[in-house]
Amino acid sequence: MTTRELRHALRLLLAAALLALGALGTAWADPPGRIGRLAMATGTVWLYDQEQGEWTAVAVNRPITTGDRVATDNNARADIQIGSASLRLDGGTELAVDQLDDQRVSLRLERGSAALRLRSPESVNEFELLANDARFQPTRTGQYRLDVRDNVATAQAWSGEMRFQSQDSALQLQPGTRYGFWRQDDRTHYDMSTASGEDAFGAWVLAQDQREAAAATPRYVSTEMTGAADLDRYGRWDTHPDYGAVWYPVGVSAGWAPYRYGHWAWVAPWGWSWVDDAPWGFAPFHYGRWAYWGNRWCWVPGRYVARPVYAPALVGWIGGNNISVGITAGRRPPPPLIGWVPLAPRDPYMPRFNASPRYIQNLNRGHAPWQPPPGSAQPWFNRNAPGAVTVVATDSLRDRSRAADRVVPRVEPRWNTALPVQQPVLPPPPGRNDHAGRGDDRGDRGDRGDRGDRGDRGQRDERPDRPGHQRDDRPGVPPAAG
Repeated sequence: MTTRELRHALRLLLAAALLALGALGTAWADPPGRIGRLAMATGTVWLYDQEQGEWTAVAVNRPITTGDRVATDNNARADIQIGSASLRLDGGTELAVDQLDDQRVSLRLERGSAALRLRSPESVNEFELLANDARFQPTRTGQYRLDVRDNVATAQAWSGEMRFQSQDSALQLQPGTRYGFWRQDDRTHYDMSTASGEDAFGAWVLAQDQREAAAATPRYVSTEMTGAADLDRYGRWDTHPDYGAVWYPVGVSAGWAPYRYGHWAWVAPWGWSWVDDAPWGFAPFHYGRWAYWGNRWCWVPGRYVARPVYAPALVGWIGGNNISVGITAGRRPPPPLIGWVPLAPRDPYMPRFNASPRYIQNLNRGHAPWQPPPGSAQPWFNRNAPGAVTVVATDSLRDRSRAADRVVPRVEPRWNTALPVQQPVLPPPPGRNDHAGRGDDRGDRGDRGDRGDRGDRGQRDERPDRPGHQRDDRPGVPPAAG
């Protein structure tokens, strides 16, 4: 066989191997690359925890994805970012995320008021709002509002255009007009009125839009990177000789290190996901890498990617039974420990959830190319940087404790010099009725009750009114302007 024939045979063999890997990758569904995030909250915001079977008070930067149900207390408000889009919720609002993935974002408003701001022409057709068995589909970038009071859905396009569709009717909604829709005698009815003035929620939404419009457009990263809008407000950019554009957070304390000031939350289908305390703490912890340069930490976004893929936490996990840290508490054995280190620009990210080779390649796009596990210890380039290694008791993940409050002292040097060969076994998710140590972002939702899984989202279940919830039984009458 000639050299040329041998190379051709090797290329065919490689192509067959890639096809085989692809076939294996289709045995499971890859997680979505797109994610939502609780960007701002005033008052208490709740999320239905399917693992716990109860409503949980959540903190800013909690990821939002398919199957989540979000609710706000009366007089509370929330801002959810999904790439370049913003979804704002008024007090006394409940919303179900029917679908949030790379193909579609489908949001069902159960009650209350929501405003959706779409900025990207490329993704407009991927968003839809659902209410009372009707569909509201934006057709242009713009600002849209939807209110649900009992059996009446009121829709308005502040800017842009939106299409209404139900099982028996369809209507194109024009800006400047407020539309009310309801079902009666098995038919869809609607009325129209000229929009005049805004209530307190509408004024707040428009003020938020004006503030964001005045902010600088994210540099070096895509606007579809969830959380990217906060970068210029909370940090500054520089140029690294090897990594290119890097970002420094401003206002952090001396000795600050990434992946320490926050907590872990179990978010399906990814598993343990980092929830940072900082208001800017989403994009730098779910995209890119970190480097220690100039005696401080900087975030490295890597090469520009139009639609970057979300990761639950870009860290290398460290631990294992072959490491002894020499900690004792009386006669009790030392608690099981787990540690992590932020990945550097040349560290590949290997997910702990099922994913296809193509998905893993996309996760590492812009940084180190994906390589199969070499069967030896990962070097974790950052492990010797100040504050890089965080070690805590394993149970602090399950009880959602703030990592900085549970760091095991005087353990880093030993972990730095004796990283285990095997990947540590991460703790399982908190189970239903597992209430040990609720952490900072949990609470009892006394006025919500146990709603359980909704099952068929097309059928609306009856829910008790919140305290102070005012019913408006007038069909087709838009909410009065405040």
